[in-house]
Amino acid sequence: MKYSFKPTDSYEEAKKSGYRYWHADFVVKADKDVPAESMALAGYYNEWCQYNNDNWVALTSSATIKAGTEIRLVQGMGNGAISVNYEELCQFGNDGIGFLCGAADLTGENAGTTLTVELRIYETTADPSTGVGDKNVETGEYITIGKYSYTFPSLKVTNDTELKEAIENGVTSIDLADGIYHLPDAAKGKTLTISGSKNAVIEHVNQGEDGMNYSLEGSTVTFNGVTIKTTSGTYRGFARSTAIVYNNCNFVGTYTLGAGSHTFNDCHFNLKNNYVWTWGGVKVVFDGCTFEDEKGVGKAILVHNTVATEVTVKDCTFIATTGAKTWDGIDVAAVSIDPNGAHTAKVTFEGTNTVDSAFNGKYQIKYAEDTALVTVVG
Repeated sequence: MKYSFKPTDSYEEAKKSGYRYWHADFVVKADKDVPAESMALAGYYNEWCQYNNDNWVALTSSATIKAGTEIRLVQGMGNGAISVNYEELCQFGNDGIGFLCGAADLTGENAGTTLTVELRIYETTADPSTGVGDKNVETGEYITIGKYSYTFPSLKVTNDTELKEAIENGVTSIDLADGIYHLPDAAKGKTLTISGSKNAVIEHVNQGEDGMNYSLEGSTVTFNGVTIKTTSGTYRGFARSTAIVYNNCNFVGTYTLGAGSHTFNDCHFNLKNNYVWTWGGVKVVFDGCTFEDEKGVGKAILVHNTVATEVTVKDCTFIATTGAKTWDGIDVAAVSIDPNGAHTAKVTFEGTNTVDSAFNGKYQIKYAEDTALVTVVG
C-alpha cells in the first residue's frame, strides 16, 4: 500500500504561509490489533532517503500494536529527533516524488485489516513571520490535510496444503480458490475468516465415533460464500466451536451444530432428506435462509438439543413438494422441536417465514410431554 501526497503550495508560497514551520507527519492507525513484527510502515522523503541509498525507511514494532493506536511515522522513524516542516514538505514534495507513506503485510496476518492514514501538520511555537520561538516544539494543535484508507486483501489459497500452511503461519483471513478443501486441525482455537465462491467446497471429515469434525474446536470462524458438504449420517458438523457465522453459504447434506453460537445469514440448505440439528448450539439464528431439498422432501430444522438452546428463525423460506415423516411416523414441520432429556428450548419466529403446504405447519413440538420444556414466540 502506498499513499502519495503532493502539496498544492509551491516552495515559495510555503515560505510565506502561516504554516511555514508547522511539522508534517503521517499518522497511521489500524482497525484491528497488528501482531508484533507482522507489518512494516514505511516512508519516502527526498531528504531522508538520499542518505539511505535512495531506499524507503521502514518501521516495525516488536510488540503488538493495539487497534486504534495512532503512530506518527516521521516521529517514530526518527525517535522524535527528525521533523519535516511545511516549508520543507512543499520544497521536496514538489520534486516529482512527493511525500510518501507505505505499509506492507510481512506475514499475511493482517489480511482484512484496514489502515487509515492521515497527513497532519502540527503547530510549533515558531512565529512564521520572524522565526522567533522553537521550530522543534509543538503546541499540540494540528490540522488534517489528507486522508486515505486501505484494507489488506485476504490470502488466496488453492489447496489443502496452502490452507494448512496459511493457518499455521497466523493468517486470519483466507480466500479459497474454487476447489475442494478439508479444514486442518491447525484451525483449532483460531479466529478465522474463510471466503470463497459456491465452487469452493469445504468437505466435512468424520473424526470421532459420533461423526463430528473437531478441526474448529475452540475457534471463532466466519464463512463467506462457500459450500459446506457433509457425508451421509446424523452427526455431521464442526464440534466444540466457540462461535461460527455463515454468510451466504451453501450446505449440502445433514448439518449438526456443535457447541457455542451459530448464525446463518442468507444461506441455502439442500439437506438430502435430513435436518439441520441444533444439537450443541446454545444460540442459533437463521436469517433469510432457504431450505430446499434436491428431491423436494419436507425436512429442515430439528431442535434436538444437548444444552438449553435459543433458536431464532427470521424471514426464511421452506420449500417442499413432498411431506416427510419422523422415524416413528410423525409428520414433519418446518421446525421440529424435540428436546433431548430435560434441556429447554426457546424458538422465536421473526419477520415473514414462508412455509410450503407439504410441511406439517411452521413448527411442531414432537411429543406432548415435552411441552413444558419448550417456549415458542411468534
